[in-house]
Amino acid sequence: MLTRRISPSYLILGLLIVIVVIFNVTILSSSNDSSNPHQNTYSKSSGATYYTGGKSSMKAHIDKVDSEEYLAAILKELEETKKEEILQDYKLQVTKKEKPLIIQGLKTEMRMKYLNDIKQALKDEIREESTAEFYKQNALSYELFQSLVNQYTQRHEIEVRPAAFLNVLKDQLKTFPPTFQQDVNKAISAYFDRKKYFRYLLKDILLDNKPACEPFTAEEKGSRLNPTYQWDARVISEKYLRESNLKMGTDKFVCLQTAHDKVVNLLKTLGTPPTQFIDGHGIVINGGGGMIVNALIAITNLRDRGSTLPVELILDTPAEYDKQICDELLPKRLNGRCIVVSDAIGKDIFDMIDEKFSRKILGLLVSSFDHTIAIDADNFPIADVDNLLYTEPYISTKMVLWPDLWVKLTSPLFYRIARLEKGEVTGRFGIGNDVKFADYLKGDPFTEVHFHDFEGLPSPISVETGQMVFSKREHMRSLLLALYYNINSKAWYEDLIYQGAYGEGDRETIVPALHVMNERYHLMNQKIHRLGYIAENGKDTDTTLGQTDPRDNPQFYSDWKTFLRSKELDTRLNPFQSGEYTTRLMEQFMTYKQKLLEDKKIEDEETAHRLIEYKLPNILFLHCNHPKIDPIKNSAEGEFGTYSRRNMGSVAKVKPILKKDWELRFHSVAKWVVCEAITSPDYWANVAKVDQKTVCYKISKYIKFLQLDTFGPDAEFKGLKTDLPLGGGEAAQVAQVENIKAAQEQEAKQDGVAEKVGDGKVAVGAGAGAGAGAGAAEPQQQAPAADAAKAAKAADDTSEKMAQDQIDAIAKQQEAELAAAEAVQKQQPDAEIGAGKGALAGGGAGGDGKDIMGAVAKPEAVEAAKAAVNNIP
Repeated sequence: MLTRRISPSYLILGLLIVIVVIFNVTILSSSNDSSNPHQNTYSKSSGATYYTGGKSSMKAHIDKVDSEEYLAAILKELEETKKEEILQDYKLQVTKKEKPLIIQGLKTEMRMKYLNDIKQALKDEIREESTAEFYKQNALSYELFQSLVNQYTQRHEIEVRPAAFLNVLKDQLKTFPPTFQQDVNKAISAYFDRKKYFRYLLKDILLDNKPACEPFTAEEKGSRLNPTYQWDARVISEKYLRESNLKMGTDKFVCLQTAHDKVVNLLKTLGTPPTQFIDGHGIVINGGGGMIVNALIAITNLRDRGSTLPVELILDTPAEYDKQICDELLPKRLNGRCIVVSDAIGKDIFDMIDEKFSRKILGLLVSSFDHTIAIDADNFPIADVDNLLYTEPYISTKMVLWPDLWVKLTSPLFYRIARLEKGEVTGRFGIGNDVKFADYLKGDPFTEVHFHDFEGLPSPISVETGQMVFSKREHMRSLLLALYYNINSKAWYEDLIYQGAYGEGDRETIVPALHVMNERYHLMNQKIHRLGYIAENGKDTDTTLGQTDPRDNPQFYSDWKTFLRSKELDTRLNPFQSGEYTTRLMEQFMTYKQKLLEDKKIEDEETAHRLIEYKLPNILFLHCNHPKIDPIKNSAEGEFGTYSRRNMGSVAKVKPILKKDWELRFHSVAKWVVCEAITSPDYWANVAKVDQKTVCYKISKYIKFLQLDTFGPDAEFKGLKTDLPLGGGEAAQVAQVENIKAAQEQEAKQDGVAEKVGDGKVAVGAGAGAGAGAGAAEPQQQAPAADAAKAAKAADDTSEKMAQDQIDAIAKQQEAELAAAEAVQKQQPDAEIGAGKGALAGGGAGGDGKDIMGAVAKPEAVEAAKAAVNNIP
């Protein structure tokens, strides 16, 4: 313990003293007094005086060593030589002893000085954490919503009672006179103010809650990141996403998050949209902003593909409303109508929402349909799309989306603002199919894992919104939130969501909104076909995206996962990932599925005759976005413009993919629209501002150019076979037609054979009785329902039949068809019954009467079916 208390410097000092004493004693003891009687002295001017001599002087020497002067001299000498070392040692002692006291004193001083600020900062931190936790706990709960509904109902019982009465009364209208029904409908229209409803959604929720802070500066936006294709295995980590250097101060972050929270909370309290405002099934195409001709071409193509769903053409302002198009062409020939957005929501609100893609979503919102197929005006289905609304994956999700070419580059800051938290790593988009997922999990989550592979965040697949299928009653909240992002896109959200990814506008705002509102949707990896021509500089120029049929996805992915399990592979492997490994894997999959079909015996046929190549999902949409199928714009181009080449690519390149010359088909549809359908002088003079004859001449010349190397059956469009019987899309009429069509679809089976009416040609269906996808033959143009309508119209060519009379004729036809089927059943064996039905499904005229299983009907059965159809009044 004693040695611990003595510092090293004192030990050294003591040791030196002892050495000096011993040295002097040794000298004194070695002196010879007898031989040296005289005393000798040695003096050092700067130190002590040493005496040597006889014994008589020893005591004097010892006394001298013990004297205070001697010790002081020694200490002084040591102090001069060891001064720095001693001071450093002393400093260390003081520091060790006094530093904690000094720090504690400073802490006490700072605490007293900044105590209030510390308390406030702590309160803010706790409040933010508590708010986030409360938000997380209540994000999936609608108890608050139900409570607010009950409170509102109690407080507004007087206002709610008439609405409830009108709804009950509307269901009982069939027992009242027609005039009373009209009066009630007027009362309902007056009471349920559609414009007021949308003004509340748009102004009170979205516009009044825009962030109250300055837009991002150029410095805050940072730099643009390098995008990549979504089929490439590349790690887009959180570190990489932050390298854009997009940044904002705490005040701006809080501003954006507070505004976002308020909008989300208001949207979560919304009830389901009233059926008085949104109901039924239909197709919506946006034709505003100079896209009317494009939209009419798209609508005509839909009718050419067999679609019968009503269509709503969305226009921006009354100035775009043309009477011949909206009052004659659409309702009487194309079963459509025009909706003007500014009239539906009010001009003042419309002017506040001036961004192009915001108005696109706005058009979808104000359309009247609930179950909606939304198609861009430059997007063309090559098969009937109607039963997208009646099949998987729509039935399970009520929202079907298609992938785009690019991967997401959304900033992590956006997810913090939206309060979307990442969980564990569940995806594998950041690694190749040949890499083990266990090895992926070992990587650094910040630098070596794809940011969107974390659970709780959207997948890396970006969205191409040229086509969407959704229910507005189920997804109204998400669509409104996506509109909010687009309204505030230029100031903030474009940089937060895209960060340099190609594309713009609405395409990347839908999925984040769905996640924030916790709503289901379908978005899968699908093969995207890129079509285009080779430019003069030798570079490929993409003009068209081919999107596949989602109705094929459930079966395809079921087959794919079964195959992967058979090879003990991860069922999350991407079948469309680039790379040699995936190419070989896909080849093995195709062979695997081919063998399954080969091993399956059908009746007594030889197995080899049933060997069928496995088909991947068919192409359903061709999105011709650059250049568009726009005869007005294209005809104004010069010698080397759109009309100087095949824009989808050479025949040798396109034919194996599409099987039919759809480029010729679409442009011949465009010719019909501009040369025959649009007859309004006002449109050509004031909207198009071009000479109609010039446009017709140039597109006709281009069609002749395409005909030089055309391919596929009946590629050129010759005009609609017949006008659709419905006008305006009345709900009762649409429901009746849908019921008839649903019955026909149930009767038709996959890979069925249906005969065309009157011409004896056979159309092979690729699913649900329609040609679904590339390579399918021309779908039937006239179903029995259309036949009956045509017969009813021909019976009285001096006047137009009322829509209800036509529906009655359709109903009579169905009864006659059922009677014919019963008659056939009594006369023929079971194998021949299918043939009779096949003849009816094909129109009842011509052909050999084959049913979907390949059985051949006897002539008597076919004649009986024909007779039944011919007897329809």
